[in-house]
Amino acid sequence: MGDYMNPPPPPEIVIVHNDNGGDFYSYLHQTNRYSTSKQKVALIRCRSACTMALSLNNVCVFPNSILGFHAAYYEDTKKIADTETRILLSMYPTKVRNKLGELGRDMKMLSGRELIDMGIRSCI
Repeated sequence: MGDYMNPPPPPEIVIVHNDNGGDFYSYLHQTNRYSTSKQKVALIRCRSACTMALSLNNVCVFPNSILGFHAAYYEDTKKIADTETRILLSMYPTKVRNKLGELGRDMKMLSGRELIDMGIRSCI
């Protein structure tokens, strides 16, 4: 089963049960790995950096999934990281980006049902 940053070997599905994010560039690197490996990623509870998975063709969500979005920020100063936030937003499909609008420090939540309605593939 694994998790986003410690996935099982392909072709097993990566099931993200409860990921609270972490270092922007570590998650970006892992997302790029998923992109080239074509390993399927199923998001159930994902907050922060794991939302990068929405850029993948091989991602899916369940109707009851919950994803949380916020701006990237520097852990030590808590200042918003503008460049990283722009990269993050650019990774989301257009409909998701439009729904979220501008990202700040506050978490914005979207359900799997909402994401499916915006074109993200359903896992079921």
